[in-house]
Amino acid sequence: MEAVVGLIEDLLLHLFAAAFLLGLLLRLFTESMRVLHWCLGGLSLLFATGIIAGFVLSGGLLIFLLFQLLIFVLVLLFTVFAGAVCAIGILRLRQLQGARKTLDAAAAAEQLAVEEFAALEGIEVERALARIRSGYYKGGQHAGRWYVHRSELTPRGDRDA
Repeated sequence: MEAVVGLIEDLLLHLFAAAFLLGLLLRLFTESMRVLHWCLGGLSLLFATGIIAGFVLSGGLLIFLLFQLLIFVLVLLFTVFAGAVCAIGILRLRQLQGARKTLDAAAAAEQLAVEEFAALEGIEVERALARIRSGYYKGGQHAGRWYVHRSELTPRGDRDA
């Protein structure tokens, strides 16, 4: 009997680890929630199949089986979502690392010097630098000078308001 309980514990541990990794990898590789919705739809279909099997096989213990399946599928769904949430954090870190890059000469020529950008926006240079470093503004460093992408400029009409 103890061997069966140990086997079930190992199976559940592996299943939840797989569910977490499924959510993580689906979100990382597809960068879309649509695939995750399909996965959750499949799990819901699995749950419905379990309910039908419960009607057929359980006799008088249907309500007990129903609650067990419901809790199991909900915990499995939460595990997939936990993996997806971790993947969102990883994607955000990737974006921030891409935002803090060193620029080559050609890319720097297409961008504004941070001092010029700050004067046009009416903000302090230190604030603009902090926003570049945090990934809020697209930009980078070249030859010891910081640059901001021109697309970060506020349109003239919005700036004067």
